[in-house]
Amino acid sequence: LRAIQAAQHGSAERLHDALSFFTENIEKVDTLSTSLPLAKEGVDAHLTQLFELVNGLVSRKDVDEDQEAEVLTFLKRVVTHVMSLSTHHLSILVVRILFRLLVGGRYSWYFEPSYRADIVDTAKSLRGVADVLDISALQKGRASARLLTVTLHFHSCGGWEVLVEFLKLRDEEKHNVLPQIEYCQIIHILKSATLPFLVEPAVDVGNIITQPALDYLTNMTDEEVKTFPVKDLEMVFKRLHDYWTELDQQFGPPNPIIDRFRLNFSLRLLLKIPFITWKLDGLTYINTVCRSLTNQSDRMELDVEHRPPISADEFVEFIEKNEVVQFLVGEHTHIELLSRLEYILIFLAQEKRMDEKVLEMLWNGTQGKKHETLIHKVWELISSLSVHLSPEQISYIYKLLITLPKSEYDYQFVQCLNQITQRGIVKMIDADITPRLWFALDLFWDIVQDGSGYPAAVISAAAEAFSYLLVWKPCKMVRTLYMEKCIKNVTEVQSVPQSLKFMKDLIFQYSHEESTSTLVEWMQNVHNFLDVFLEVLGKYVAHVAAHLDDVPKDVAVEDHHFKGSMYALTPFLTMSYDFLAVLLSSTELELTPPQVDAFWDVAITNAVSSQIQDIGFRWFENTLGGRKQFSVFSNELVEYILDSKLSNMDFSSLSTVGFSLFEFFFRYTNWHLKTFLQQGDQYEVLSFDLTGMEGLWGIALSAANEEVGTRAIELILRLEKSLSPALAPEVDDHRKEFCARSMQRLQEAAQLLQSPSSTPTQKLEAQRRFSRCIVVLRKVITTFDTGLSRHGNNGIGSPLEVVIRETGGSKATVAYSTHDKSTVGELRQYAIKNLKISGGPIRMIFSGKLLDKDTEQLSEVGMTSVNCTVHVIQSTKLVAADTVPKGISPSEILSSTTYLEQFFSLLDLPAAGRSQRKL
Repeated sequence: LRAIQAAQHGSAERLHDALSFFTENIEKVDTLSTSLPLAKEGVDAHLTQLFELVNGLVSRKDVDEDQEAEVLTFLKRVVTHVMSLSTHHLSILVVRILFRLLVGGRYSWYFEPSYRADIVDTAKSLRGVADVLDISALQKGRASARLLTVTLHFHSCGGWEVLVEFLKLRDEEKHNVLPQIEYCQIIHILKSATLPFLVEPAVDVGNIITQPALDYLTNMTDEEVKTFPVKDLEMVFKRLHDYWTELDQQFGPPNPIIDRFRLNFSLRLLLKIPFITWKLDGLTYINTVCRSLTNQSDRMELDVEHRPPISADEFVEFIEKNEVVQFLVGEHTHIELLSRLEYILIFLAQEKRMDEKVLEMLWNGTQGKKHETLIHKVWELISSLSVHLSPEQISYIYKLLITLPKSEYDYQFVQCLNQITQRGIVKMIDADITPRLWFALDLFWDIVQDGSGYPAAVISAAAEAFSYLLVWKPCKMVRTLYMEKCIKNVTEVQSVPQSLKFMKDLIFQYSHEESTSTLVEWMQNVHNFLDVFLEVLGKYVAHVAAHLDDVPKDVAVEDHHFKGSMYALTPFLTMSYDFLAVLLSSTELELTPPQVDAFWDVAITNAVSSQIQDIGFRWFENTLGGRKQFSVFSNELVEYILDSKLSNMDFSSLSTVGFSLFEFFFRYTNWHLKTFLQQGDQYEVLSFDLTGMEGLWGIALSAANEEVGTRAIELILRLEKSLSPALAPEVDDHRKEFCARSMQRLQEAAQLLQSPSSTPTQKLEAQRRFSRCIVVLRKVITTFDTGLSRHGNNGIGSPLEVVIRETGGSKATVAYSTHDKSTVGELRQYAIKNLKISGGPIRMIFSGKLLDKDTEQLSEVGMTSVNCTVHVIQSTKLVAADTVPKGISPSEILSSTTYLEQFFSLLDLPAAGRSQRKL
C-alpha cells in the first residue's frame, strides 16, 4: 500500500512496479489475514484505501491504454482471489469498490442516458466473448467500458450469489439488528452499477436479492415489527421498488412482486400491529394503490411508476376478503384511520361494489359508545360518498340515518342530512324517478317549529339547510306547499319568525326568477296576508304585555321567550319587521292609514320597553330612507305618520332614536310640501306653516332625555335662523307670534307649578317645560338681538375691538367695538350690515377656525385680547342663518309691559320653583 501511495504521484513505471509487487504478494496478505483474525478489520481498511488509490490512478491523464489495462487486470486478479476465498465481508467490500469505480471520478458522465445505449451495446458484445478475462478481446473504447469488465467478471465469479448467502447468514445469526440497512446498500449498488449494462444477469440478481428481504420481513414477529423503525421500512421498499421500476422501464414486462408484497404487508400493519403510526403507514400505501386504480380510467397508459400492482377486481376482493372497511369503522378505529377511508369508499362506489352491506357498516360505525369526533367523521364520510352513490343507495342510507334517536341529533348530523338531501334530489331528477323523494326537507321543517325540542345548534343548522333548499331551483315544485304552511303558522301565531324568514327568502328568490308581484298578489288575494300579519303581530304584542310578570327578574324583557317561541322578543320582532320591509319594498303593495295605525300600535304605542320601541323607530326611518324598488310610503302617508302619529306621541319618554325618526319625517314631509329646502347641511324655510312644528315644540319642552330636548331646541332655532329672504315682510309678525307662544307655554308651566292639585309627576314635567321655555327665549335673544345698547357694562364682559376684513369682493374693512360676552351671531349681523354684503350668506374665520355657531360667545371662540381680526368670505351655499331677515328684536317684544309683568310674576313661584326663579 505504501508502495502504491508513493507511486501515485510518481511515474507510470513506478506505478507498474507497485502493482506487480502487490499482485505477486497478495496471497501472502490473505494468508496473513487468515492466520491473524484480529487483523481482519485492518486488512479491510487497507483494501478500501487501496481501491480508492487505484480509482485515482485510473483517473490520471498520463496513464495510457496499456497501463490502464494493467490496472484492470490487477483489479480482476483481486476479485478472483477474493471470490476464491469466499470471504463474505470482502465480497461486500468488492461490490462497494466496483460501484465507486463505475460511477465515480471522471467517468461518471459516461453513464448519462444519452450514452447508455452505447454502453449497453458494449456490455452485450462482452457477454459473447468466451474469455471475459482476456483484455485483448475487449473492443477498444472508453475506459468506462473497460471498467465494466470488472463488474462482469464479478458476476461470472458468482459474486452476487456470495453476497446473498452472506445476507442470509447474517439474517440467521441476527448479527445485524437492522439488516434493512445492508439490503438498501446492496440494492442501491445493484440499481446504480448494473442496470445500465446488464439484462438477464441483473434480473437474476434482483430476484436473488429481493426474496431474502421479503422473507425477512415476512418472518418478523409482530413484536419485532413494532420495534422496526417506520423510516427504515420505507427505505427498504423504496429501494426495491426503484430497482424493479428501472428493470420494467428497460426490459419489461412489469414485475409487481414488490408492490404486491408491500400491499399485503401494509394490510398486516393495519390489522395486526397495535401502533397507530404503523396502522397509518399501512393504510397510506393501501390508499396509494386505491388512488392509482381510481385514476386508471382517466389515463390512456400509466407509466410504470404509477401502475397499480393488481387489477381493480383483485383490489376489491382484497378489501372485501380482509374486511378492511369493517375494521376501519369498527370498535377499535381511530380518527386518523377514518380520515383515510374516503378513497377506498369512493373506489368501491365507482366500481359498483358499494352495496347495502358496506352502507350498513358505515352506519354501524356511529353506534355504540364512541367519541363524538369519530361519529362526526363518519357523517362527513357519508356526505362525501353520497356524490358517488346511486339514487337507491342514497335512499337506503337516508333511511338508516333517520333512525337515529332525536336526542343524538347535532349540528354535524344535520349537515350530513343536508348533503344527502341535495345529492339525492339531484340524482332522482337526473334519473327521472317518480314519485320524487324530498329526503330531509320535511324533517328540517319539523325541527325548526316552536316546541320541537331539539337543541339550539340543531335548530339553527336545520333552519339554514331548509332555507337553502326552499329557494334551490330543484325544489321549486314544493315551494307553494311550504308557503302555505308558513302562512298557516303565521295565522295561528305559531313559529312566526322562522316562517316569515322562509317567506322573505322566497320573495327574494322570486325577484330573481320571476315577478315577485305575482307571489305577493297571490298572498293578498287568497289569504289577505298583510292584514293577517298585522293582526298576528298585535296579538303577539298584547300577549307579551299581559305576561310581563312571567319574565324572570334576572332576564331582560327583550331577551325573554314569549308564547313558547324559540326566539326571544327582540329577534322575534326584528325578523317580523324585516319581513314587512321586504314585502313592501319588493312589490307595489302599500300600507293604508288603518294598517299604519295597526302597525304603529304594535311597534311604538304598545312597545313594552324603550329598546323595543327603538326597533320600531328604526324600521320606519330605514324603510323610508333605504334603497328600494318600490316606494314603501307614499308622500301622503309620510305626512299622515308625521301629523297623526309622531306629533301625538308621549314625548316625555322619547329616545334619541325616536327623535331622529321625527326629524327625518319632519324634513321629508315639509320638503314634499315645498315649505322647506335642504342642500347638504344648509336649510331654508320657505313658509312659516311647517307641518309637525307643534310636535317639535312638544319634544323640546317635554322630553325627559336632555339630549333629545337640546336637539329639538337647536332644530327650532336653526329653522328660525334659516328663514328665506322671501319671508321678510312677515318676519315681524312671526317673531311676535313666536314670543307670544313661548310666553304662553311658560305661563302654563308656571300655573302647574303653583297649582295645589298638581301631582308630583305633573310638577316635575312642569319644571322641565318651564326650564326649556326659558332656554328657548334666552337663545332667541342672544341669536337675534344685535346692536342693542345696554344699561351700563355690569355683567357685560371685557371690551373688545374687532377688525372685520372682507377677503373677497370689495376687500373692505370695518371696526366693531363690543365685549367678549357678545355672540358670534351678533358679530355676523354687524358684518353683513356694515360691509354691505348682499346676495348670500357669509363665512367668518378667526385664527384659522370657522365661526359657525352663532350662539357661542366671543370669549368661547378665543377672542380674549383687546384687538382681534376676523376674516369674512361670501359663501355660495343655498342659505344660512346670516341671511335671515332681521325683523324686530326679541328683546323689544319681550320688554313690553305685559310680558315684563309676567316675568316679575314668576318671581312669586313657591319654594318648589326656586331653580325656575333663578332661570
